[in-house]
Amino acid sequence: MTLHTLLCRVTYMGDDVTENFAIPFIFFDSQELLVIKRDLKTGFEQSQKIHVDYEVKGGSGKIGTVIAFDPPKTGVSWTIIRKTSPKQPVDYVSNDLFPAETHEQALDRLTAMIQEIYETLDRCLTLPFSSVYKNVQLPEPGAGKYWRWNMTGTNLEAVDLANKGLIGLPLSINEGGTGANTADLAWRNLGQFASSEDISKGRDAVKVATPLSLVRQTRVLKNLSNKFFR
Repeated sequence: MTLHTLLCRVTYMGDDVTENFAIPFIFFDSQELLVIKRDLKTGFEQSQKIHVDYEVKGGSGKIGTVIAFDPPKTGVSWTIIRKTSPKQPVDYVSNDLFPAETHEQALDRLTAMIQEIYETLDRCLTLPFSSVYKNVQLPEPGAGKYWRWNMTGTNLEAVDLANKGLIGLPLSINEGGTGANTADLAWRNLGQFASSEDISKGRDAVKVATPLSLVRQTRVLKNLSNKFFR
């Protein structure tokens, strides 16, 4: 058959009910599909396993269906991506009749691979068409580092924030912060300096979810700040 569409991925939203998800593009083997579960709130992604999380019907150059064993819940999505194995499984025998159908499927596989490369490139960071730069590389990851253009403006580099006179978050206690990214951890971190009575007052102010509690919380935080960070 011919491939009239560039489509090689599709995403469905979970609703606690739907189990069958159509694959609207041709694929050749159930092992040549990726099924990715994504938490829409956190962005966390997890690959689903065939025969464990889902089964597949169809394929062999046709469209098909992914069948979830448990319906994806509301708040998650399932993305189905074709990932054709870069192999050439067709063997031509000398003096045999030309296997037109087999030959066409081999061409379909090659076209499918090209489509998948295009789909991946569409999600990549690229320079403008008119850019004079090439061979720009991403730096190796590093804890607490950020990316910036180097001093010549020709490539990216990973730089330590502290060495550049900048600050990272969360701000440490020594630098005037709490060393935390949650209220509860902030109170615990400040506990090594504050009295148990101060901490108790602060926790009570955070726990009471009323407009008045917000005023009290602000006062407690201000008192703690004046007491320990003057």
